[in-house]
Amino acid sequence: GIQFSGAVYCFALRALLWHCMPATTERAKASLETLSSIWRFGAGSLLIGFTATLLTQTDKLAVSTFSTLNVFSAYVLASMISVQIGTVVASPISVALLPRFAKLVAGHDARALADEYFKWAQLLLILVLPILGVGFFFSKPLLTLWLGPHSDLLPLTQEFVPLLTLGTLFNVMAIPPYILQLSAGWTSLMVRFNLIAWILMATVLAVGVPRYGALIAAGCWLTLNIGYYLVMTPIVHAKLLSSERWTRWLTVTLGPSALTAAIFCASATFLSVGAAPLAMTAQAMLTALCAWAALVFLTPAGRDEISRLKSWA
Repeated sequence: GIQFSGAVYCFALRALLWHCMPATTERAKASLETLSSIWRFGAGSLLIGFTATLLTQTDKLAVSTFSTLNVFSAYVLASMISVQIGTVVASPISVALLPRFAKLVAGHDARALADEYFKWAQLLLILVLPILGVGFFFSKPLLTLWLGPHSDLLPLTQEFVPLLTLGTLFNVMAIPPYILQLSAGWTSLMVRFNLIAWILMATVLAVGVPRYGALIAAGCWLTLNIGYYLVMTPIVHAKLLSSERWTRWLTVTLGPSALTAAIFCASATFLSVGAAPLAMTAQAMLTALCAWAALVFLTPAGRDEISRLKSWA
């Protein structure tokens, strides 16, 4: 089913692209010269996708192998909630950023590239942070409302969600550096990083999950993405944004994160243990709305977007 829908999507995209291209009397044919100039990038992109699949699926394999079916079900459910939410929100923006960054890289406009890069790094967080804040601070009432208060999966899933959600936050932070690498045609760093990370992760999972349980797998997801933030990103900046200070990246990313955490912490202190899950879920939604408004009005990227929208009105 997935393969068939993927094939249909590819053919439909091909037809749409062909329709949008300008008319010509020349017959279309493959160019070996063009292929020879991009095969390294294509191979690197393929390896990035392959290693990313290893990194995102090896933890599930370890949990399914060394844990009970209940634990595995809870882990997969927590992963779907925590990881996929960030992916669904951030992926469309990532697709749009690639041609924009590629144009700026090709134009050798370092200042415009840096400004665009940091702006979108912060805009991504403005969109994702309130959602992840709900998952981190209010996962219990949401899961209770969804699974029911007597579900055996409830306590198990609740155990995994915070670590997986925090890992997803750092994963979203790693999206702009990753897109910047692709825009510059630089794939080798991500391939090497992913391969080394997978070897380390597989070793830790093989040793840790049988001894200490599936929580080790959630910790591996968090550690992997912290590695993207603390190891890979500085290397990318040193090569592609060498004139920018590391403190600017910290301010752009950690500032909004700290603001969101403070808002959700303040809201979570008023949680009533005996309150109905529906009431706590409503509180979570209201807190997310407050966090989103604060991020929009208190961050430079948010204020710039407000000014841009006002100029259109």
